[in-house]
Order: sequence, then C-alpha cells, then structure tokens
Amino acid sequence: MPMTTDWLISLLVASDSSARIVTHDDGEDWRALREAKQVLSWNEAMAWLEALPPA
Repeated sequence: MPMTTDWLISLLVASDSSARIVTHDDGEDWRALREAKQVLSWNEAMAWLEALPPA
C-alpha cells in the first residue's frame, strides 16, 4: 500500500509519546498529533527544547 511521507512520519511520531514534530501542515494526517500536543510551531519547538534538561 503506497503512503505519503507525511503519513509515514505521523505514524512514527504517533507511536512514540515523547516524540514531537514541527510542521505548518494543517492536514488531516496531523490532527490526532495536534490534539496530543505532539505537533509544534517553530516557537513552541524552541521553547520545548530549551526547557529540556541538559544532556
């Protein structure tokens, strides 16, 4: 079954609750992840990264 890259990436992110993705795509592929707060804007992603403890 063929799939788009968006669909594949959204499935991979959905399988890991600690994963985040940055996208401006408002497509259906991202709806569930948006609701789970796994899709971030650029500014949200930067704030999330800065809030992580040092490695």
